[in-house]
Amino acid sequence: MGIVAEVLGDHLQEHIRGLEEYCRKQKRSMKKPQTVVRSQQESGFQAWSDVEYYVSHVVKEGVFFWHKGMPAAELRAIYRDAASRYAALMGVYDFSTPVAREISVSWCDAHGIEEMKKGLGKDILGVAKRRDGTYLRYLDCYRLDTYAAEAALLCAMIAQDWNLARSLAKHNPIPLQIPRRGYQSFVLLRFALLGDRRAAKYADGFPARLQGVDFPPRRGDLILGIARGDEDILAKSLQGINKTFREKWNIKKYITPQWLRRHGGSEERLREAIQRDLIAYQWLYSPWTVGLLCFAAHAGMADLYRHPNKFSDFVPHDLCCPA
Repeated sequence: MGIVAEVLGDHLQEHIRGLEEYCRKQKRSMKKPQTVVRSQQESGFQAWSDVEYYVSHVVKEGVFFWHKGMPAAELRAIYRDAASRYAALMGVYDFSTPVAREISVSWCDAHGIEEMKKGLGKDILGVAKRRDGTYLRYLDCYRLDTYAAEAALLCAMIAQDWNLARSLAKHNPIPLQIPRRGYQSFVLLRFALLGDRRAAKYADGFPARLQGVDFPPRRGDLILGIARGDEDILAKSLQGINKTFREKWNIKKYITPQWLRRHGGSEERLREAIQRDLIAYQWLYSPWTVGLLCFAAHAGMADLYRHPNKFSDFVPHDLCCPA
């Protein structure tokens, strides 16, 4: 039994059932790209919200299916489906066409609503009153979410569909440039997939803790290892990532007498809270690492994959090996 299954116990099956139901519902509700094109102003915002949320969900929690025992090939098909849905909509969508959006104004009085309407000017469509509140409808061009774009790219990489992955990297309308301030992991992935010489330079100074200590690290040294063809860098990075994840899943370190006295409650309730946080903060596995190790294998780096013991629940050997 792996660490995740051991810690989650019966909760693992609950999460798997929840993920299966979510995928079924989302696939049924997502509009076909052709349908969106015919009525982009009315349905464009919701169509993108649906597909972005779907790829983000799959890349974060798709590994639950692996814990259930799903073969790697079947799991890759789920990731490919998510990335393909994103690519299909991106391929036909006119990002210069404004779409209808809504903002809740339930908290506003009549004067406040009028002031917000004035601020939106000619882009205002009207006020919609529903059971769950009052909303102001207005027109605005849809801007792709960087995190969802990265999720779609990682889905394609884990699926090991390299034509799809490179297409997503090349044709995404988000500007492919190094930001003046800070770092962007999505840009780094695109550089790597497109063979851009800036990949190694950008990766060299890339912070592992891009999102802070609460979230898994996106280590740039993986891309550095790929760019240099250096499997020792990959192996060292993988070792560090596994160690970070194992420490996070060590429940005993959280539940101390001092912690119990400070926060109160039973140990069982605290365990459940910790389990929820591990899932909420995306500590199920490292899709960043899995996607890049898939890419490293595609690039011809083969030695690391002959040692399954160097992998883990958090970087599954089955998913990283060439399809």
